[in-house]
Amino acid sequence: MFIKRKNMSNFVYKEVDLFNGRKKINKEVAKENLFIFHDILVVNNVSYALMFGTLLGAIREGDFIVHDEDVDVCVLEEDKDNFLSILEQLDSAGLKVIRNKGYMMSIIKDDDYIDIYFFKKAKVLDVNKRVCGEFAYPSQFFEKPFREYSFLGKNLVIPNNPELLLEAIYSKDWQIPDEGFLHETSSVYWKYKRIIYLMSPEVVKKIWSYFKSKV
Repeated sequence: MFIKRKNMSNFVYKEVDLFNGRKKINKEVAKENLFIFHDILVVNNVSYALMFGTLLGAIREGDFIVHDEDVDVCVLEEDKDNFLSILEQLDSAGLKVIRNKGYMMSIIKDDDYIDIYFFKKAKVLDVNKRVCGEFAYPSQFFEKPFREYSFLGKNLVIPNNPELLLEAIYSKDWQIPDEGFLHETSSVYWKYKRIIYLMSPEVVKKIWSYFKSKV
């Protein structure tokens, strides 16, 4: 697989299948990976911010959430080309690209991975939001400069008004731990996807066989 880049050669990578329930986060490895990621982006003046479950853990618990599976960060669409230009540096540091969907990508080291979400300005009819795939949140949270925030003994970066952003993502109950809640539930599409993930393989096979028989 390869990633097209502006004014640069394509970046070649090997894709790995990732899915919910693959494994629980290894906090020590995730911390090391996040610190390496942060340092490389800062040296190259590429802006990023903690996002989703990682932001939730940082603000609510001062740690990664024990039942989380990965590290989540966001990069603004206007910084995407700069981010793609440093993929070799991330790769040399052991952070290997294993997934690219255009609106997001994943990098992995020692079997723990980081999801990078590229948030772009919404279309004309919704100019006050940033969108990434199925996610859409008010633009006010993504205005630069982002905030520095001490997390796990290091000054990292978080979006503006993180408490309000967490409320937009997780509802007003974001401060109440809920092991069964995933950030993907913010859209109807992801709600159905989560139901499928929770099904046993036998149930999925029966449903699939049923629909095949009706075709």
